[in-house]
Amino acid sequence: MSESVFLCFFSECVPKCVCLFVCLSASVVADTCISMDEWVQNPTAKTALDDIIPCVDNATAQETLRQTKETTYQLVNVVDYVVSNVSNRNFPPQAGDLYYNQSGPLMPVLCNPFNSDFTDRKCAAGEVDLSNATQVIYVNMKSVNRRAERHFIL
Repeated sequence: MSESVFLCFFSECVPKCVCLFVCLSASVVADTCISMDEWVQNPTAKTALDDIIPCVDNATAQETLRQTKETTYQLVNVVDYVVSNVSNRNFPPQAGDLYYNQSGPLMPVLCNPFNSDFTDRKCAAGEVDLSNATQVIYVNMKSVNRRAERHFIL
């Protein structure tokens, strides 16, 4: 009995926790990218980054921009790794605690806005842009929940 409760809990909570992590991460990264873009467009104007980054010389500002791009690049890679190798993987029942019934559409990967050299990158087909990741994940979860409700009604 307790094993079936655990499996049910695991199969429900793990995808939702991953979804929550992706949504929060996407929101933070998107806000950072927007603020950074405002600052890059006009570094002398008063922007949201002025509250975080004090007035600094151009070299320090450029290094901050590079580090922000690197952090964004690495964060999106980590999230996409988890989505691809945990959330979207259908482990066999023999996997024990890792097994859960992967039903419904697969979770899409995030679009990394940067290449490995931190130049701008266009999203590929099937990738979710950081600016609307929360809406896409929400629609995906609603679709899965509707299918689950129909399954339990039948």
